[in-house]
Amino acid sequence: MNQTSTAKVHEKVIFAFSGQGAAGPLPLNFLMRELPVFCQYTCRADDFLKERSYGGLIQLLCSGKISSTLEGQLFSFVFATAMSQQFLSMGINPDAAVGHSVGEAAACVLSGLFDYEDTLRYLCERSQIMEKYVSQGVMLFAEVTEAEALLIIEGCPSLAIAAVNGPQTTVISGALNEILRVEKTLDKKGTKHKRLRVPGAAHSPLLDPAMAQINKITPPKILKDAEIPVYSSLSGEEISDAQIAEPRWWGRHCRDTVRFMEALGNIKKRYPQNKLTFVEFGVHRVLASGGLETLKGSKWLGACSMPCYIPNKSPEDCFAYGIEETLSTLRGSINRFSQSTP
Repeated sequence: MNQTSTAKVHEKVIFAFSGQGAAGPLPLNFLMRELPVFCQYTCRADDFLKERSYGGLIQLLCSGKISSTLEGQLFSFVFATAMSQQFLSMGINPDAAVGHSVGEAAACVLSGLFDYEDTLRYLCERSQIMEKYVSQGVMLFAEVTEAEALLIIEGCPSLAIAAVNGPQTTVISGALNEILRVEKTLDKKGTKHKRLRVPGAAHSPLLDPAMAQINKITPPKILKDAEIPVYSSLSGEEISDAQIAEPRWWGRHCRDTVRFMEALGNIKKRYPQNKLTFVEFGVHRVLASGGLETLKGSKWLGACSMPCYIPNKSPEDCFAYGIEETLSTLRGSINRFSQSTP
């Protein structure tokens, strides 16, 4: 493969890292055989986790079946980090990065701020605490503005605005009984809504009793200055060393609202004259709808995903084609992974 990035001069390439909810089954043997850097980072995570008595990473990545907060965060973080490092090795160098919820940790590793294994350590410790408090809750997407969502959840003390991904792409999180009340309200209004495929209600008041414990966890050590700017979906702005060195920052990171729309707006302010091309590192493009709604005219690619699987093609062929499609768009040329791709 051509190792030189040929992204068009007037375009800025932004790596976007999704949170939980972007998981799905992977043709892992194929990916690890064809993508050496992806393989290296996956094996490093597997070795690290086995030393800490978690031996299920490979099975988790193959199945894509998420049953706990720990599994959801491990899948998102390991896959996104391994695939983004593979893209770097192939000469796709982003101008900036943005992370959605746990995706911010992957963005910090990409930028050189954090060590990979140390970040895994932190996420494992935090996830195990979170699990005790959020497992009985759910998260709900609603096609409403943040202001409308706040009115809808009035009188529901367990609920909060978990994420604002676009002008009308809002996520509500909290206890199931109160989410059921919100669903009935949305149904009466004829408003589109859907529960997210995540194992628990992060970014909600259900986590309040856990915050003292979470804030005691030592965050990943900062290795060096960021090689590329990283935009936080907690503040909506470019992150600073002082922020990410603070344990309470990463506590707020799993409790407070994800300000993804605001982060996208500030990226656009940084590059007002440039066309923005986002590459989302998740099995599915879960951020694209909010991203395109927020930044009209931007381009949103999946690192390895497509709108749908190709009929009569194997998962290996579908993933290969998805990766090639993204690479060819970024480079302006076709580079085949497999002779059997469509």
